[in-house]
Amino acid sequence: MKTFFQTMLMAVIGIGGQLHADEVTVDSLRESLQSTSVETRRAAALKLGLYRQHLEAALPELIQATKDPDEAVACRAIQTLTYLRGHQEQLLPALLNAFHSKFPSVRIAAAEAMSRLQFNDQETAFSGLLHALQDQHPIVIAAVARTLGRLDLRKVVGAQERLLKAAKPHLKSSDERILGGVAGMLAWQKTAPELALPVLVNLLDSKSRRVRREALSSVQRYGELAKEVAPIILLQMEKTDEHHRHHSGRTVLSIDPENGEAALIEVLQKSRVQLAREGAVRTLAYQKTETAFDAIAGALRDHSANVRYYACLAIQRTGLSSDTAKENLRYILRHDRSSVVKTTAKETLDMIQ
Repeated sequence: MKTFFQTMLMAVIGIGGQLHADEVTVDSLRESLQSTSVETRRAAALKLGLYRQHLEAALPELIQATKDPDEAVACRAIQTLTYLRGHQEQLLPALLNAFHSKFPSVRIAAAEAMSRLQFNDQETAFSGLLHALQDQHPIVIAAVARTLGRLDLRKVVGAQERLLKAAKPHLKSSDERILGGVAGMLAWQKTAPELALPVLVNLLDSKSRRVRREALSSVQRYGELAKEVAPIILLQMEKTDEHHRHHSGRTVLSIDPENGEAALIEVLQKSRVQLAREGAVRTLAYQKTETAFDAIAGALRDHSANVRYYACLAIQRTGLSSDTAKENLRYILRHDRSSVVKTTAKETLDMIQ
């Protein structure tokens, strides 16, 4: 029978053996990354990402692979490089060079990689991305803009002015992907709301769900700088997209904290659009204030079964209680025609009694 120390020794030997095996594998993949066979290089670029603890040894080969004539190899090499930490300054020239690739996917990969890394030479990174923003491909422009939005530009001289100069031509584009990316970039940096907000508000009527959601998120990032568009955002609560309705309510509270709750209560009590009332009651559940709770309790008498259902869930979320809420829940148990609402009302009443 093995002693404890024998067991531990075997475990350590096993781990050491595995580490050595991984190193041997990485060395083999480094050689494969330089193969004349495209399939071999693709497989090597893909597998290297599985050995993150030993990637440092493969740094020269991975940097070289970012210039590979094969699109898949170059993209995967760029993605794998983001796993390395502490080598940003070595990676920066390779990533900026990747913006000259003829493949849009490689240029997009470079932009996304730069968004995950932090560079000491912020000026070089910023200047390179500004140049890349002049790309002709809409998705590349949007990806570069997202990365620029996330950069810490406090130490870059004249950053806001240079960013705005680069953004202005794109704000005249007819392509929603470009408009959303560039206006969103300005929102991330909380600059030029007078230029970006009209663009973002127009994008809220896009047929694309993704474009609408990104535009709404960008408006929210402006915070109180976007207060003037709060009434327009309230109208978004009439849209059929459930996530969009709920996000609209949260955005109103974010950009107009002083009046947002009152505006949502008014929607809940007076709007003729059922979808808007649903969105309002779900959003008010996060407020956990007495005023919001009273409005939710009143919504238990709404003529829409969906609104009554969400009102029950909202009460459960707040954890608050009142005589009005209990009375309205009992009324539902006696008279409601919806079995789902009745069941939810009973669960809610049991919770708050």
